[in-house]
Amino acid sequence: MMRNKIIVIACAMKEEYRQSYHAIFGTQYYGEFGNEFYFTDDKIIWFSLIGIGKIQSAVNLSRLLAILTDKNHYGCDYVLNVGFAAGVIGSNLGDVVFPSKIVQHDFILPDEFSEELKSNKVLDVQVPFCTEYFSQCASGDKFVDKSDVEKILKDYPNVTCFDMESASVALACKKFRVPMASMKIISDIPQDEDNSGVGAFMKMYKSDAQKYFDPLRECLSLI
Repeated sequence: MMRNKIIVIACAMKEEYRQSYHAIFGTQYYGEFGNEFYFTDDKIIWFSLIGIGKIQSAVNLSRLLAILTDKNHYGCDYVLNVGFAAGVIGSNLGDVVFPSKIVQHDFILPDEFSEELKSNKVLDVQVPFCTEYFSQCASGDKFVDKSDVEKILKDYPNVTCFDMESASVALACKKFRVPMASMKIISDIPQDEDNSGVGAFMKMYKSDAQKYFDPLRECLSLI
């Protein structure tokens, strides 16, 4: 008998959690936010509010992955990190990005440190549902501004988005040997803050918030 795959939808904020639920099930979410699961035809979908920033998200996701491993010897089959991210010049507000690598832009080490530690600075993620568009996400423990973005792009010109959780999610998944993908919705462009800041995105978002999360359904069908 085939078992249902266990997929974790990891979101930093309640709005991301709420809209991810709506995208998958087509109904409004009225729960309490946390760790909870729902059945589909062939999958068990766990929703996890992992919190903002690398520390909260690492602790909360690791705890859930440990519970799933303890309760079910199959563990978790896949983690999908869904949420908002800053973008770069050339991207548009509302674009959906699937980065194939994650860079810890605030993970700075002197040359004396070992190669093992340095290897955690750039992390690979899996993108099974995207074969044409690959990019990098720069992840750190603060919101980036224009000067941050321009500095990061000098070292990592393929970066197209910036967030605060992807690196910790990727590291937790690496430790638990769980494949992970990241779906990021561009909510602001720091290099063009006057025209493409969060305020401009929210005007668009409020008119039809759900459409920005709709690609999540196709992602799940391909996992």
